[in-house]
Amino acid sequence: MQAAFNAIIEEIMCRIGPVLAETPINVFNSLDLLDENIDYVYSEDTKVFKFYDVDPFYVCTETLNDSTQLTLRWET
Repeated sequence: MQAAFNAIIEEIMCRIGPVLAETPINVFNSLDLLDENIDYVYSEDTKVFKFYDVDPFYVCTETLNDSTQLTLRWET
């Protein structure tokens, strides 16, 4: 039951948006460039980023622990 609860929390809390950005978008955690479709996905339809827990950054867990320093950059 705890695993199911954690999955629900991650689904809700590991998202940010809507972000009115234009692709391509570079996402950094501190100075580390994150990989799209590995560390995060961006939905152009909803303009929402969803972060995942993938080695070595574990962005979702770090977000839940308030330990991220996310920066989004795109060209306009």
